[in-house]
Amino acid sequence: MTDVALPRRLPIPRAKSWPLVGALPYLPKDPLGFCLKAALAGEGLVRLDVGPMKVYVVSHPDYMRHILVTNAGNYNKGSVMDGIRVALGNGLFTSDGELWRRQRRLMQPASISVILSIWSIQLLLKSCPVQFSAGRQRSTAAQL
Repeated sequence: MTDVALPRRLPIPRAKSWPLVGALPYLPKDPLGFCLKAALAGEGLVRLDVGPMKVYVVSHPDYMRHILVTNAGNYNKGSVMDGIRVALGNGLFTSDGELWRRQRRLMQPASISVILSIWSIQLLLKSCPVQFSAGRQRSTAAQL
């Protein structure tokens, strides 16, 4: 994966929206579906107007790397997180800057161990083909 600069020239593609209220009428019914459709149409970067706010949906891996790794110091989560921060606290999802970086480093070993655990369970299940039926108990010792 190569590091790619984000488009500097406007216009960044915009999701369908209404004057003044933007995408608000579309979001209550299926917010995830709307954002997914907008992301697919935007080729990796799309702007959602949500009332007076501009929210950007980033879905291209190179753009994500640019924002989250290469130039993380240039981006913040913005004022939209202020209200969410009151409810959720200043955790990994809501924090910015050095606090986010410190929390991310603390979480990284846990993330890797969870991934390795899932991977090892999948390998074990693939190497031990035991079929279970409802209500039946079976010993795997004879098959190992």
